[in-house]
Amino acid sequence: MFFPVGTSRPHRRHPAITTALIAAIVGTFLFARFQARLDPETYSQLLDRVSLSWKPTQPWRFVTYAFAHADWWHVISNAVFLWVFGPSVEDRFGHSGFLAFFLAGSALSGLGHVALSPAPVIGASGAISAVTGAYLVLFPRTTVRVLFLIFFSFWDIPATWFIIAAVVLDFLRMGDGGQVAHGAHLAGYLTGFLVAGGLLATRLLPREPMYDLISIWQHRKRRQELRAAVTQGEKVRAARLAPGGSESAIPPKAAERRARVSSLLAANDRAAAADEYELLLSENGVATPACLLSRRTQFEIASTLYQLARYPRAMIAFELFARAFANDPQTISVRLLMAAIATRHVKDHPRARTILDDIAPELSPDQQRFAADLRAELDPADRRSSESPGGHP
Repeated sequence: MFFPVGTSRPHRRHPAITTALIAAIVGTFLFARFQARLDPETYSQLLDRVSLSWKPTQPWRFVTYAFAHADWWHVISNAVFLWVFGPSVEDRFGHSGFLAFFLAGSALSGLGHVALSPAPVIGASGAISAVTGAYLVLFPRTTVRVLFLIFFSFWDIPATWFIIAAVVLDFLRMGDGGQVAHGAHLAGYLTGFLVAGGLLATRLLPREPMYDLISIWQHRKRRQELRAAVTQGEKVRAARLAPGGSESAIPPKAAERRARVSSLLAANDRAAAADEYELLLSENGVATPACLLSRRTQFEIASTLYQLARYPRAMIAFELFARAFANDPQTISVRLLMAAIATRHVKDHPRARTILDDIAPELSPDQQRFAADLRAELDPADRRSSESPGGHP
């Protein structure tokens, strides 16, 4: 057995209506218990007048049944659920809006019950299910703190998991012949979901960016569109760089390796990403567009190869970046680093000089000092090379 005891969502206003509803529910229950001891027959008649059953001439039953409860467990469990989820929904709907929503949730969940069962029903479970359904739409990224009575321990569970599990449980228990009105619960969940979703969709309720379900869905959709646009841009750029100019220049196996390089970098497994990129280079050749990744990924994999001291491959990766993104602000720094690699690691001094000569007019003062240091390193090395056996005087 478990109970929710709170959520991670902070509140901006005092939950006055939630508190008043809980007080009304508990107060009605206590009055009913007192009346049952005082006069059981009068209590039975009163309960019959407020319980929900299909009587079109008595529409008040769709509200009054929510304030009557059968026993202590019934009233306590409903009060706890309302106290946990109600304040957050009230905070978004406002006091009067939340009261109207609670009463509407009571009526609509009651309609769901009478449509499925002729048995009379009491309890606020349907209205509270509407509140939890709205909570799912408004705050799907929050967590619910749950007390597990068996172990007497607290667990923080994603609100989405908790509420969906409750919905599934009610659905599975439909028609089990018990005293719980599962149909009213399901109708309540649906009511809360549709009302909150409709208010957000029509902007009658202001959205909370990256918080409510619709904003999250729209953000995810934008991310997918952006990812598709980036992918298409990569294809176009690769097609432009390919000798034949064909968009189909990247074979499926190379596309898989490219995807693995990106995912490994995202997972911070840089050594594996470097291995994968080296395989991509060896299988496809430097001249093919398959080895050119997106701007950020190409820079990351080149930097990774450099940090892992795989200097020849780093030189290739940086060269691909510099050629594909010639106008990028970072390209000058990349080419200066290539000159350093050529000078200090791969010992390709002619290439180092060529790079330094090409970028000299565009260097900043700090970069010019670093380039001068590289040239100073190149001169003694060139002299040693000319004085070595087989060199020219």
